[in-house]
Amino acid sequence: MFKNFAGIDVSKANRHGDILEQLASRQEIATVKGILEAVILLYWDTNKNHPKLGTTNRNKIGNLRRFTGSIMPQFQMTYDLNSMNGIDILKLLPHEFDEWKQPIRL
Repeated sequence: MFKNFAGIDVSKANRHGDILEQLASRQEIATVKGILEAVILLYWDTNKNHPKLGTTNRNKIGNLRRFTGSIMPQFQMTYDLNSMNGIDILKLLPHEFDEWKQPIRL
């Protein structure tokens, strides 16, 4: 079994269960490198090595559930996400994700 999935230490899965569920339960998400890069850029706090606050909060605009459950499936019908990197995917996102992009410079 591998320990790292999309930059997340899965040995601590109980701490990040909803995040791993959102990523790993969708093969069309889990197998596209650019989508996983975008997830890390949006929702991972590299300074704290921990998900950003509110990542899985269903009431927060632009949350991970919306990204994986609604936005990426729509984009996969329109764009060749397999040929895109994380930054390219972030540039396509609607404004509801702008807060999550901070301080990423696109």
